[in-house]
Amino acid sequence: MADNEALRQVLGGDARVPHLSNPENNCRPAKLLGDIFRRNGKEYNKTTDPPRLAAASDPRRIAAAVRTFREFQEALLEPQISGKNTPPRSRQ
Repeated sequence: MADNEALRQVLGGDARVPHLSNPENNCRPAKLLGDIFRRNGKEYNKTTDPPRLAAASDPRRIAAAVRTFREFQEALLEPQISGKNTPPRSRQ
């Protein structure tokens, strides 16, 4: 998991969340989340928990932990910053 704070918010402030040195190396995130939830006395639900985790996540924390997410985020934001690919203003 790239945002441990989000996990703590969903699981509760005293949740035990392992630090992953490189979250990109985990090819089975649902299994990992299930293990983390179980260790904290909860059951992971693949339908309801991902939206809760996404709502609690901070893109800055994810970008700091995950290189490919950071590159994706930069690619999305760069056109807005440089003015490229922005729709023309309507004339009124």
